[in-house]
Formats: sequence, structure tokens, C-alpha cells
Amino acid sequence: MPTINNTLNLRDIVQNIQSGKTSSEELVTQIIDTIRENNPSINAVVYTLDNVIKEARAADQKQHLGDWLGPLHGIPISIKDSFDLQGYPTTSGTTGRENALADADALVVQRLRQAGAIVIAKTNTPELCLAYETDNNLFGRTNNPHDLERTSGGSSGGEAALIASSGSLLGIGSDSGGSVRIPAHFCGIAGLKPTRSRLPISGHTPDYKGIWQQFSQPGPLARYVADLWLSFKIMESEDIRKLPEDEWYLPALHDDKSIRSLRISFFCDNGVIPADGETKQALIHIVDELSNNGFIVQEKRPDAIPHTQEVFLKLTQSDGSIGIKKSLEQVNTPLQDCHTFTRLLIESAETSPFAGYPREQLKADIKTYQQNMLTFMQDVDIILSPVFPTTAINHGRSFDTDVRPGFSYVSAYNLSGFPAVVVPVTRSKTGLPIGIQIAAAPSQDETALKIAARIEQLAGYWD
Repeated sequence: MPTINNTLNLRDIVQNIQSGKTSSEELVTQIIDTIRENNPSINAVVYTLDNVIKEARAADQKQHLGDWLGPLHGIPISIKDSFDLQGYPTTSGTTGRENALADADALVVQRLRQAGAIVIAKTNTPELCLAYETDNNLFGRTNNPHDLERTSGGSSGGEAALIASSGSLLGIGSDSGGSVRIPAHFCGIAGLKPTRSRLPISGHTPDYKGIWQQFSQPGPLARYVADLWLSFKIMESEDIRKLPEDEWYLPALHDDKSIRSLRISFFCDNGVIPADGETKQALIHIVDELSNNGFIVQEKRPDAIPHTQEVFLKLTQSDGSIGIKKSLEQVNTPLQDCHTFTRLLIESAETSPFAGYPREQLKADIKTYQQNMLTFMQDVDIILSPVFPTTAINHGRSFDTDVRPGFSYVSAYNLSGFPAVVVPVTRSKTGLPIGIQIAAAPSQDETALKIAARIEQLAGYWD
């Protein structure tokens, strides 16, 4: 597959645009050409936007006049097709929303555009963001750029596949059960699920009201952790230009002074399903690298972690599929027209031993889980773990009984509300990416990103 030069982070690229070393038009044109070449095989893009070349030229004209739009001046980005983009459908991968044109941008999209970004594409997602594989009845299946027979993950699989294939410099996904982090791991890029409620999720389908609101967050995907930091700051701020510029960018970590004293724990087995040999080896290697660089790391996991799958299944299946059926009804998708993955979710909820589990007891279980996790963080600042027990799985396997428990590694931090970052650290013997997950206590997103950036340096994945 053709690729663009992605050796620079977004800050460096914007500085090159400002200095005239490159132009937004050149960059956008190159990205569009890459999408045209690669998308037929990976099927990540569902809509390409009109007039993006004109937007890039306008950005270049403003640059010549000294009118700087912001820290993403002229940068092409992509958006998961579950976020509203004015004038384009927000299908969220379901047939009932095929013609559901958005009246306005989602708030996170507005903020990125205010910072100078140019949205060039919307990307594929499973129906209503419900599955760990990106496939739907409108646009079909997204493939992993590293191996087309494997999934890119879900539900932000289109975003991850596009960035991994050099078709976007920054993508925005959403994560209610690992939907940013699983695709990041499978495709070999970085991704962030922020602390619950830290970023606005308005303008998203599904709208994640009620009990799901506390578990769901928009999250950026990019090649570098520094780009996660920048986009996170932009999406959090009502106007990034009012924030001091030294807060826009990830601080230099060469001396480690700001993070050296952090208490780091790790585990390779979450008590639900252990990581395989290569995944465990990748994590242990990073632990050794941190230790060799003066960090104190101990093998220790929260007591709640082995209960993650049980609690998450209670959350998703206690209503016996009523919530999924109601969501389909709200978007005007007949039950008989829903995707195979959606039907599997309905069937598993209807036959689940947790169907009918009392709502008040569920709330109590979640509260107990969260309290246990917070208690653990009184003695620990950072938790390192696998993202998933293996590298990217083959298409169609995400519902298999030997695979599904693996998603508990990521859903742990939706249940707890902790921020969690994924960063690629190595490749398997077959060339597939392996990432690790870095979690921190609520509101410590920046701390998690700092450690992730240091791990990124130590791993040398992009060298």
C-alpha cells in the first residue's frame, strides 16, 4: 500500500505549513490520493467530503497572510460515522439512518474545526457501534491493513484502519467498551479513552443516555501519543486559542522528572483470560525497559479486575435485549434488517443467565467495582496491561466463546471510568502489531498520556 511520510507529529507538520516547507493543499491532496489507492482493499471510508481542496487552499491563503487558524491549521482529519457532520448522513452503520443528514457538527468536531482541522472523510463502524468488528449492512466490512483477512476491530475500526494505512493524520472515535482501544491495538496505532464525562459526546449516534452515559467517551486515534494529547486538549476546550499555548502540547519527557516518581503496576493475566506468549513478552519487555530507566514497577492488579467480564455482561445483558431493540426502533431499522452481529447480541442477551438481573443490584455491583478500583489507586498511579490477549483476530471471531472474554481487558476501564491509552510497542512474528494499555485514576488523563509517550520512546515502534 502507498503511504505518506508520517515521521512527523501534528505539531511538526503544522510548523512546516506555517514556514512554507509544505502546504495544506499538498498534504490534503496526498491524503486523498492515498485513500483512493488503499480504500478499495480496506473499506475504511464511507463518505469523502466535498470541497476539501478548497478548504486547504483557503488555509494556505490565510497562512500567507499571517492568519493562523489554530494548532491544527490545515491538517486533514477523519471522523467516525457515528458523529454528526453538517450536511452528511450520520448512519452509525444502520440502514434506518442511511439518509439521516446532520443539521450541525458534533461538538468535538466543531472544536477540531475551530482549531484549523479539515475533515476529509467519515469512517466505517458496526451497526450502532455495538460490535468489536466493523461490519454493517450499508457499507460492508472493514479490513485490517496489516492482514486483510483479519478485523480492524470495532467499533472505531474504520478510523484505526484508515490511520494505519496513512489515509488520515488524526481520527475521532468513541469508546463505551473498548471501541477506540481495540482498533488501535489491532491496527498498530495509538488511542485514548478519556476519563468518563471529560469530553462532550453530544452529536453522537447512539446518544448514550441513561446508564450508558457514564461509560462512553469520544476518543482520538493517531500515530503518535503527542497527537492524542493535542487533540484531547482541543476537544476539551471551548476555544483552544484561549488556553496557554504551552498546555496544547505534550511536555518534553527526556529527563522523566515529572513522571519518575509515579507508582506503576502491571499484570499479564486479568483473571478472566491470560495473554498469549507474544503479548505477555511485549508487556514484560516494556516493564523491563521502564525498570532499567529508573521507574519502580511491580506486578499487581486490582481485586475487581477478574470480575470485569461478569459485571460487563450484567450491564449489557440484564435487560434481555430490550435496549438494543429500542435503539433499532429509534433509528427506524426493522429488526429483520439489522446486521448479523446485532442479532447475535440480541440472542445472547435473551438467553443470558443475567437476563432479568435486577437493575438496582446492577447499579450496586458497578458501584462496588468502581470503589474497589479507586481503592487500588490509593497505592498506584499507573496500571499497565494487555489490550487484548492476542493480536488482531480473523474476521467473524469476535463472538466466539474463546475470544469474547478477551475484551474484558478494555471494558474494565469503561466500568471504572478510568482514562486508558493504547500505544503500539512491537510486532508479532507474523508482523501484526502488539499494543499495551496504560490506565490511570479518573482525571489523570495527562499522566496516562505522559507514561504512554515515554513507553512509545522506549519501544521505538516507529523507528
